[in-house]
Amino acid sequence: VNMAEVAQAAVRLADTHPDRKSGVSVSCVVPTETLFVEGDEDLLHRAIFNITLNAVQAALATSGRVTVELSRLNPEQIPTGVPFEVSAVALRVSDNGPGIPIELREKVFDPFFTTKTGGTGLGLPIVHRAIEAHRGFVFMDSSPKGTRFTVLLPQVQQRIPAEIEA
Repeated sequence: VNMAEVAQAAVRLADTHPDRKSGVSVSCVVPTETLFVEGDEDLLHRAIFNITLNAVQAALATSGRVTVELSRLNPEQIPTGVPFEVSAVALRVSDNGPGIPIELREKVFDPFFTTKTGGTGLGLPIVHRAIEAHRGFVFMDSSPKGTRFTVLLPQVQQRIPAEIEA
């Protein structure tokens, strides 16, 4: 799966979502090199869309910024404890919203936990499971100046032709 294509499609969808306030800008930064991961394109799209939509909803209403960045991490850049033997694809989704309160941070991946009126509390737990199913990891950093979710997935060198996959 070409992660730039998946990320750009998910960001376009979040940018046109009715929940995006008019003052929120959404951008997607991808490298010139093609970054492939092994996985289900639809499931990865849904996960990236969900994280991006959450950021769009959390961003400041009048001067909101959501940035989705895709990059490759060399083995020495991969955090300790992440057992990737090759390079990783890193997807970072950042917003400039108010951040997630400290007392709620441990709960964001719990099923049915939500702070949104009408929310189901299933978005981030589904994201977490989808990324784990792709042998990846999801990290969260939050402060009163915004939140950043980082998804790490093992990189593969090239796309596997469809006739070989079957």
